[in-house]
Amino acid sequence: MLRAARGGADDDLADAVIAVARSRSPRLPAAVVVELTGLCAEAITGRRPTAGNRVYTAQIENEQAGAVGIDHLPPNLRGAVRAVLAALNDDPFDSAVQAELATSGDPAEIAEVIFHCLGWLLELDEEPRSLPPSLRCFTD
Repeated sequence: MLRAARGGADDDLADAVIAVARSRSPRLPAAVVVELTGLCAEAITGRRPTAGNRVYTAQIENEQAGAVGIDHLPPNLRGAVRAVLAALNDDPFDSAVQAELATSGDPAEIAEVIFHCLGWLLELDEEPRSLPPSLRCFTD
């Protein structure tokens, strides 16, 4: 999926995301989100490696670039952001739990989470490494 997103293969990407979102197994969407949020965490930590104690925060913005508190996000996106934060803090159990929560909705909500995770990875690819990374959540 990430290769398709980075390569601009939008039709292939949409087909793959829809297939995962409609999967009869609840484990498949959660596993995809664990993988994608783990890649987000790797991209973030790769920008500024630190030794010892570290603190990570997430800046969540709406479409108007205004700050949005995590509790104001829909449950699926809240779970995805928390899965990234858990991965950043080396907590694979919590990351998996959050990914399951993020993918516990209907197929449209699951697809929304996957597209957000892919979008975060693309943003992290394109943002200058000198800037603090930000994860944008676009909601209705």
